[in-house]
Amino acid sequence: VANGFLAAHRMPSATGLGSGKAFLMVGPSGRPLLSEVLGTATSDLRRDRMDSFVVIPHHLAVCDFRMSLELAAEASSEFDLSDWISERELRQVPPLRGDDPTTQKTGLLVPDGAFSLRLQSGAGQKFYFEQDMGTVAPKKLRAKLSGYLTATKYPVLFVVPDAARKTRLTQWAVEESRRIGADPTVVWVGVAHHVDESTVLDQPIWQVAGGPKQVSITQLASSRVGPAIDDQLEVNEPSESEAVRLAV
Repeated sequence: VANGFLAAHRMPSATGLGSGKAFLMVGPSGRPLLSEVLGTATSDLRRDRMDSFVVIPHHLAVCDFRMSLELAAEASSEFDLSDWISERELRQVPPLRGDDPTTQKTGLLVPDGAFSLRLQSGAGQKFYFEQDMGTVAPKKLRAKLSGYLTATKYPVLFVVPDAARKTRLTQWAVEESRRIGADPTVVWVGVAHHVDESTVLDQPIWQVAGGPKQVSITQLASSRVGPAIDDQLEVNEPSESEAVRLAV
């Protein structure tokens, strides 16, 4: 920190007492070194929204999920993680468009991440990811849910802070699906403290809106619960234009 390789910023206290944790970022002396190691331009290492401490807990929660997913895929005999697309990358392409048939309004959606899991057979399943910190107002979250219900057929994994939020979010998804005549089962909800590298794929920590209350991704792939993932997948690689559409 003293030599500028790292920058330390004190975050607000989470309890209102004392000081918060120090958030470490790449400092000005560290950027050229990191750029060389990663083989990327220093401009790609800009801090962007990380200058705002409001979004740091959300950013770290997304990082926790991604790390759990990567570790789980490395250990899995069923899946490979074929890609992870960050929110920053998703903002560089056209967003998802959710058309509300009752209000005739269009909502634009940029997930917190998108990824693909590939089975040993070669089939692959795409997912979107949303990290919910419990701070989004119900009206705004309902609008996001209805947008996803009309914008995509792929599962959208919501990770929420507690069981109460999980119950509310799944209920809102079902209510919105009834209002607009959509299938609620694209929305899957899990609680943050249940998600780690040993559970994210293999344990029944996900509740499907309007569907099973306890399901795992591996169970679906193995056809032990619900439809086999293979039945929902595209075995052949999409064209470049189709791949771009699917990625967003």
